[in-house]
Amino acid sequence: MRAELGKFEGTNYKHVVQWLYNLAGDGFLDEELGECEGFGWYGKFSGTIKGRGPFHAICHESSQGFFSVTWINTEKRLNEVWSNIECDYVEFCGDEYEE
Repeated sequence: MRAELGKFEGTNYKHVVQWLYNLAGDGFLDEELGECEGFGWYGKFSGTIKGRGPFHAICHESSQGFFSVTWINTEKRLNEVWSNIECDYVEFCGDEYEE
């Protein structure tokens, strides 16, 4: 499930996410993690859009509803960042974590 667009930290993020969603379609994220309450929600995107790219990004919606996008230069670095987010999520959930 894709997180709904929340309070954006500036108008550029809103346009970037709408652009990704419109061009790549529903399900454009490779992976999603978390929820909007507590830890926050994260989405991982890696791919081409209309023959351009590759693009790599981490989308994040905080528990306060603020949305941001972090662009990453390489897929290798994207996977490293995503792995760190996954570790943080497991630590945040503690014994309640389920894969």
